[in-house]
Amino acid sequence: MTWRAGTKGPLTARFAAVRVVVADGTKAPRPDHLPGGAAWLVGERRAGGERTYYLTSHAPNTTLRQLAAAIKARWAREQAHQQLKEELVSAIS
Repeated sequence: MTWRAGTKGPLTARFAAVRVVVADGTKAPRPDHLPGGAAWLVGERRAGGERTYYLTSHAPNTTLRQLAAAIKARWAREQAHQQLKEELVSAIS
């Protein structure tokens, strides 16, 4: 999938997703946790071979394209937030 144009061309990666049940439920008598809620486990593989995995609580009927778009939009927001924090710190100093 291509999610946006970058400075060196389109940003693309391959994505795959599967619904999983996360073991984050109530703590069991042993050091384990009981099953919790269902979530999407999304894998991303870039052309350079690097792989990244995400866990998201989107609805079961969310498409792979929607999952990839949400993941990539979050990265851009986090980058903007980090930049704003750095600018605020330098303005205060």
